Amino acid sequence: MTNILTLWTLGLTEEECGILRQNAGASYRCQVLDTMDSRHLAELLDSFASSREEKEEPLLLWLGSKAWLHLAKETPDLMRRLSYLPVVLLLSENPEPHLLEEALDAGFQQVLRAPLQKKHVHEALSRALEVRNLYQDMSRMSREILMTRELLNRKSEVCALMLRLFSVVSEAEDARDLLRRCGDELRSLLDLRGIHALWWGGGREVFAFIGQDDASNRLDAASSRAWCEFLLGEAPTEIRTMSVQLICCGGSTGSPDAGKVLWLPLETRGNRQGMLALMFAHPLLAGRDMALALDAIRHFITLALEGFMRDAREELQSARACGKAG
Repeated sequence: MTNILTLWTLGLTEEECGILRQNAGASYRCQVLDTMDSRHLAELLDSFASSREEKEEPLLLWLGSKAWLHLAKETPDLMRRLSYLPVVLLLSENPEPHLLEEALDAGFQQVLRAPLQKKHVHEALSRALEVRNLYQDMSRMSREILMTRELLNRKSEVCALMLRLFSVVSEAEDARDLLRRCGDELRSLLDLRGIHALWWGGGREVFAFIGQDDASNRLDAASSRAWCEFLLGEAPTEIRTMSVQLICCGGSTGSPDAGKVLWLPLETRGNRQGMLALMFAHPLLAGRDMALALDAIRHFITLALEGFMRDAREELQSARACGKAG
């Protein structure tokens, strides 16, 4: 179905409006404006200016010579606002030289002399369509440029996050400190509400790292147990039978909400060692760059946790051996 385009006419005679309608064809409709109703005209111009990117009408304003002179004299502000529109000015058959010069300097899309003819209508409409298509192309290109810039900014933010996480891994004192620091960094880019982990690699017990703040929004005992059960509920069956050691670390508030939790497997050399649970304020819709970043983050955390937990187990075994020797 062909879209009907609107043509505004202001100050044209009935005969000129008839010629315009006849030669424009069925794809156009003419809307006659009242030269004297300046308030209504101002509202129309404001409406067009504020919604130009969403509406494609009017395509063209046909302006009569008397209406132009009236607006220029009585309402010069309205005349300036006509720059919002592509305008065809129709002068009298023999305009005074100074009027013709003013018209040519006024920035109209086209200046014609009466009488209005078929070729004038076709030429003006063809030019107006070209201008509209050019504007649409420019608008589309501008949106694409803005989207590209936004994507580049996002890539830069993700890269900066990755660099900070490298530093976090190297500066963390233990597994608890590692998860707390990672949570703080992720919050700078994502609406993260909690970071939790379950680790069972290389031992006979499971470590449940539950995010917990020390401020007023501290998780209570019931919420901590709920998170522990929630994490174990996603673990393999054989893991659930192991003894569980609960470790509270900073970086989380609230009870588990399955719909807002992103699960990341913690794997080394193809073996699953644990799980990372990231809870967000809203379900995360990660783009390609963020998905790759999260995948890299889980590898960082896996390797760091493996080292920390191995050291912790060795220290525990040494302490037990010393206790037996004593």
